[in-house]
Formats: sequence, structure tokens, C-alpha cells
Amino acid sequence: MSTLVVIPFVDNVDMTIRCVRSVAPTLAKQDRLMLISNGSREGNLDTLMSLYEGSNEVLIYTTKENKGIAGAWNMALDRLLKWDHDFVAFLHNDTIVEYEDWLTELRLAFDVQKRCGAVFPRQVDTNGRF
Repeated sequence: MSTLVVIPFVDNVDMTIRCVRSVAPTLAKQDRLMLISNGSREGNLDTLMSLYEGSNEVLIYTTKENKGIAGAWNMALDRLLKWDHDFVAFLHNDTIVEYEDWLTELRLAFDVQKRCGAVFPRQVDTNGRF
């Protein structure tokens, strides 16, 4: 089973890089990470592009105007339908993954609940509050 992990962002490249660095080591070989620059200003992508351009694991897409979070997610879903992934996981660019098996646990929920259409990880702030 493969998963496309989608992270939209606007301008905050440093935060996005921290997010990617926390997510990437948790992915299996067949998983991919899609970054969507959602209307970021020119020049803000240079660092990100230099780190991940040409990578098979990290795909970078840009939009000229901010389409909002739902617009970015819909863009990812359009791409997902053309690729061979079984699942999609949406994250915000301020997410820091601290649990190595987070994605495996989310996928297992679909095995346990056959009628399940979506699952969500528990999100907490830096103080551990929901």
C-alpha cells in the first residue's frame, strides 16, 4: 500500500522544511510527499527547490494564486487519481511528526473499519493539549 502525503504551504518555507524533515523519515519507499506552494511569493521557494528539486520522494507543485487549503487539497486529489497510491494524507506545514508509525497506524484503521472513508491523527499543541 502506498500513500501520498500532501503538505500545502504559503511562504513559510522554514516551517515547511521542518515539517518535511519530520515526515520524510517516517515514509515507506512506495510513499511520496507532495508539497504545494499555494500562492507563495517569488523567491521564497529557492531554498525548498534546492533541497528537493529532482527528488522522486518529494514532489513540489506551485500555484500562482492562493487557492486556500481546500483548493490545494483538491489539486492533490486530482493528481492522486492519475497516480498509483492507495491513500492520501493531508498535513499542515506546521506539523511536526514525532511518532514514527503514524502513517501505518492510520492505514490500519481502514483494515479494522471496512466502511471507514477517512481517519485523522490526534493533533496536539506544543504543550500536549488537543
